[in-house]
Amino acid sequence: MYKGIFVDDADEAYAGVMSSPGDLEFEFLKVSPLTAQALIIRERNPHVVALDYRLDEVDAGIEAGHTYKGSGLAQLLRDVAVMNPANDFSLVLVSNETKLKAAYDPDKTAHDLFDKVYSKEEVNENRDRVRTELIALARAYETLRQMGTKFDISAILDSNELDTEQLDSQELRRSFETAAAPHLIIRQLLRNLIERPAILVDDHWACAMLGINPEDFHLIAPVLEEAAVVYTGLLGDGWRRWWSGRLEIFSEKIFEDRSSGLTSAERATKLSDALGKLVRPNVSPWNNSINEYPVFACASCDRPAELRHSLAAYDPRAPRYARRKRICWDCIQNDTYKHLNSPLEVDETDADLVNDVQEMERTEGGK
Repeated sequence: MYKGIFVDDADEAYAGVMSSPGDLEFEFLKVSPLTAQALIIRERNPHVVALDYRLDEVDAGIEAGHTYKGSGLAQLLRDVAVMNPANDFSLVLVSNETKLKAAYDPDKTAHDLFDKVYSKEEVNENRDRVRTELIALARAYETLRQMGTKFDISAILDSNELDTEQLDSQELRRSFETAAAPHLIIRQLLRNLIERPAILVDDHWACAMLGINPEDFHLIAPVLEEAAVVYTGLLGDGWRRWWSGRLEIFSEKIFEDRSSGLTSAERATKLSDALGKLVRPNVSPWNNSINEYPVFACASCDRPAELRHSLAAYDPRAPRYARRKRICWDCIQNDTYKHLNSPLEVDETDADLVNDVQEMERTEGGK
């Protein structure tokens, strides 16, 4: 069973909320002086450590001027992990939404310290998903600890010969070869492969590539799993992803053409014939047409959308092998992309088009 630790100055109950009996059990620790706190955590040899961001709001008997935030403790733990990679563990931030927006979001230096950031409201409302992700993180760290500092990208991603071309990226390979500790591998996996469409894509992107209504994806998912399109590497048990290259190969066999050359209606018809069951085509978020050519999932609303009805999103940290994020015109016109938990920004290359899109009238099958 994996071990977890939750450090907070008040909400002890969350240790139980995040625990999964028989898989991952969280122990609650009260706040203590910084170096002592770090030592206590390391001595427990946990797989996952969850920290509240504000650890200085309740008097813990710490001398004035020596209180600290979760980011301060996280930095100390990460520094030690680089020197002792065999005992590295996942760090996640668990704090209430108000604290995250007011204190954590502006603290840019803290953003690379944590594998995941959860609001306490999210932990309460999505317990099963959060627990699944935490177990996946624990399992991944346990696997990476056993590799020492020789992180084999093929073993980590559970890749095969079909993926060779996609993995042939110097930037990607170097990030694995130069990593000094497991948390640096996890950061690469989460930031650039799991959370950003690239070599792997999520269900929404898979729907875009297949041109199907996202509500019907459950009809095709088992077929993709049987065809070994599903990602089975580290963290795949916490975040379902699909190999984009394998998905292209799968779709080309059915479509007898590149998917981008067929409309949603044409792709759905071919899939329906191949599966022997009705799969509905995707409907464009902009004009409600089934005769558009979706190729990506909108970075704002996740709906499959087409290039001609989208603008590029500003994404300065995207690696060269990633797929560029885009925002559909529907989200541009309604300004929804600005009001997410992590608001998006239109890239400067398309910024002069925003006003035009917001004032544009929609016509079925037209602009």
